[in-house]
Amino acid sequence: MALALRWPFFGASRSEPAPRSRPVRTPKANRWARARVSWLARLKLAGLGLAGLALLSTFSLGLIVAYQALLEARVFGLAKLTLTGQERLDREEVLRLAGLRPGLSLLKLDLKAARLRLLKSPWVAEVRLRRILPDELRIDLVERRPLAVVMAGRPSFVDAEGVVFKALEPGENIDLPVISGLEAGRLSRPEGRRALAGAVEVLRLLQAGRTPLSPSQISEIHVEGSRSLALVPLSPGPIIRLGLEEPGSRLEQWGRVRADLRAKGLWPQVAYIDLRFRNQAYVGLKKG
Repeated sequence: MALALRWPFFGASRSEPAPRSRPVRTPKANRWARARVSWLARLKLAGLGLAGLALLSTFSLGLIVAYQALLEARVFGLAKLTLTGQERLDREEVLRLAGLRPGLSLLKLDLKAARLRLLKSPWVAEVRLRRILPDELRIDLVERRPLAVVMAGRPSFVDAEGVVFKALEPGENIDLPVISGLEAGRLSRPEGRRALAGAVEVLRLLQAGRTPLSPSQISEIHVEGSRSLALVPLSPGPIIRLGLEEPGSRLEQWGRVRADLRAKGLWPQVAYIDLRFRNQAYVGLKKG
């Protein structure tokens, strides 16, 4: 009887290639089911998003309505105005300039815009506005104080900082020293501004009481050229000529010269005292 043997002997197996796997085809029904579930999930998410947006819009609209109601609440209406620092401007003028009225909501008030409107007044140098809720507004003004009247074109007020800030109007008080000798065009040039600053400095020294003279003794400061000032006395007395440099020391020198001239009995005969030169004084006597 013949035996059929497989190679290799003793049960050894020879490696054979694995059978190829074939893709399992999904039935069309399953694919349509999964696609339907995916679209339903997307629609559900979109619905949730739209609902969230609607809720957020409703909440925002509620906030806007509440905010508008808060702005219009009577409790925040302007009922008390505390005003400090005003001398030239009265209460009604400040209200008009700032655009204020009783009952105006302090929450709606634009403090920056009100401040800019007040600064348009030539009398206002600086201003600060502050809300004191619920119904009070505080306005602290710093007004310009006229030091003299400068005759440069149209007569105008000038303050202690040398700022020409307002033209005189009919009926305004001009019981102030006058600065003359400056044409309108000179104030826009460096030498004119320098001369004006020198005249203002002299008046500031007089006001501070740091010189033998007082402001009440001077009626006019006349600018002579670009480097000289002439102080014209209010009552009969000599004209004092000064340079623009070191006016304080020159006025102190004037006090010593005056004392010496009075001691010698020459004071009534003096027409002018020239102090434009350092450590020197030139005295002019009246003729006759």
